[in-house]
Amino acid sequence: MQTQLSPVLLASVIAVGMSLGFTYIPGLNAKFAEKTKEVKQAVMGALTILIAIGVYVLACTPAFGFTFVSCPTGGAWELVAIIIAALVANQGVFAASPQPTAVKEAKLTGK
Repeated sequence: MQTQLSPVLLASVIAVGMSLGFTYIPGLNAKFAEKTKEVKQAVMGALTILIAIGVYVLACTPAFGFTFVSCPTGGAWELVAIIIAALVANQGVFAASPQPTAVKEAKLTGK
């Protein structure tokens, strides 16, 4: 018996990983910290929405072999729920993550 992941959970986990990457990957974190708050929110939001849509499509297209994620039965409303959950996880982790010194310095020099 194979256990299947929820698309909401998978998209949220990927979005959290992306958030942590933008905070802790050397070089990427400093470049990202130099951007304005609005640009950072737009980039994270757009990437998170793409992640959620990608997970939904992969889960509901058996030909791709992505069988460990269950296809949601709620249609477009389920896609909206996946996007919202992933955005909340992404933004919550990004706001709560301690900033490395390189990020703090980049914010000071970028403004």
